[in-house]
Amino acid sequence: MIQRIQTLWMLATAGLVAGAGYWGDLWMTILFGIAILVPLIALLLYKNRSRQTSLLIAQFLLLAGCAGFTIYGVWFTHAMWAYAPVLIFAAFVTNWLALRGVLKDDMLVKTSNRLR
Repeated sequence: MIQRIQTLWMLATAGLVAGAGYWGDLWMTILFGIAILVPLIALLLYKNRSRQTSLLIAQFLLLAGCAGFTIYGVWFTHAMWAYAPVLIFAAFVTNWLALRGVLKDDMLVKTSNRLR
């Protein structure tokens, strides 16, 4: 499991969202908590690549919600750390890299099945 590079990208996504999180409001806490758990759950589903792909695609929607909250928190209420949107953008990138790795693994398995 740790040999796959997308495992590291999923861990990085969860860490970046945790670093950007603001835990003052209940809804933000729930959203950021789910956005932290989804890549960790996807990490454990390494044998089921289709479900892993679905979770990583859903993670993009969660990250969009987190980005909205962080932009609102930084620019309108000044209640968040100023670099939180940058961390969320970095989480978008790491999530995309993880999704690309999972899709590459899936393509590799399909190719090897055709050769049999």
